[in-house]
Amino acid sequence: MIYIADTASGPGIASRLGITPGTLRKWRMKGHGPATFKIGGRVVAHEHAVAEYIAMLERA
Repeated sequence: MIYIADTASGPGIASRLGITPGTLRKWRMKGHGPATFKIGGRVVAHEHAVAEYIAMLERA
């Protein structure tokens, strides 16, 4: 699982996409970006969901 912002364990979703955490939050509200969900009030994504989203962008 990875969080929106960077943590001590590594880069977050936003860093992997080359955007700010605020931009990713806006995308989520519009239904864009990789599949995310909440755990304990924090937004997370599976690493494979982020990788799949990046691969989709590369194919487009």
